[in-house]
Amino acid sequence: MRTALRNTTVFIAFSHLFTLGIAQNRPETAARDCPAARQIGQAHLLGTWRGQIDGVPGLTVIRLTPHPEHRDGVAGFLQRSAGGEPAVARVSGDVDEGIFTLEESEDGRRIAATWSGAFKEDSCGRTITGSWWRDNTDQRRAFELHKQIGWD
Repeated sequence: MRTALRNTTVFIAFSHLFTLGIAQNRPETAARDCPAARQIGQAHLLGTWRGQIDGVPGLTVIRLTPHPEHRDGVAGFLQRSAGGEPAVARVSGDVDEGIFTLEESEDGRRIAATWSGAFKEDSCGRTITGSWWRDNTDQRRAFELHKQIGWD
């Protein structure tokens, strides 16, 4: 009798765990955790982003933290893995109603390049696409950045 009761209790406990797992994957739960592009703010930008700029060799990695002087802004560093110019740059920017703007500077004083883009609607704030251009040219290049989830 005790064995049957113990087995029944274990079965009920495991069944409950599977039910909790199913609830996490329901569309209404995902919609609540996935902000619309216009709802994305500074907190969504924080962390590491990886991506590429069309025609610029190598991978671009951007690490963003809260801007020390602008409450809603971000600041950080950009690094290109190979062939791109510059290899390392300071960055500063923000997001306003889903529009992402980032300026990069090689010397910390002058803007060397500008990023302007938008969050993909179906990406939950994890993908930005747009245009990148060096300040001394009119040539724009497409870019795509992806938020890296996990430890930095």
